[in-house]
Amino acid sequence: MKKIKIVILMSIYQNDKKKWVCDSINSILNQSESNFHLLLSIDGYINDELKKEIDVFKKHPKITVFIYSEKKGLATRLNQMIDFAISNFEFDYFARMDADDICTLDRLEVQCDFLSKNKNIDIIGSSVIEMDQNERPLNIKKMESNHDI
Repeated sequence: MKKIKIVILMSIYQNDKKKWVCDSINSILNQSESNFHLLLSIDGYINDELKKEIDVFKKHPKITVFIYSEKKGLATRLNQMIDFAISNFEFDYFARMDADDICTLDRLEVQCDFLSKNKNIDIIGSSVIEMDQNERPLNIKKMESNHDI
C-alpha cells in the first residue's frame, strides 16, 4: 500500500468549466505540501474540451481519474473515492475540493499542521473569497472558528 499524507477528493460533472477545473487542479499540484494524491471522479458526460484536459492530468503520477458514463451525484462519487483510498493508500487526511475551488499554495500544509497539533479536532474548513466570471472578488465568506457558533 502506498503511504501518503493526504488524499484529495474532487468530482467533476458536465456544468464544470474547463478553466475552473484546470485552475483548481493546478492549485493542488502547486501546493507547498507535496505528499498527496488527488482522486478525480468524472460523474457522467463532460464536453470534449474538458475531456482533453482531463486526459493530460491522467498522466500525472499524483492523480488517479475515475470516468463514469452515468451521472450518480456528488455523494456517490465521493463515497466511491473514499472506498478506493481506504483500499489503496495509507494516509493521514482527506481533503475536499470542488472543481471550481482554488487553493492558496499553502492550504494543505497549514491545514495538516493545524490538525497534527490539535488532535481533538476532526474536521476543518476555511473562509472563501467568492469570485465572479472575470475572477474579480465578489465577497468574502468568513467562516466561524468556534464550533458552538
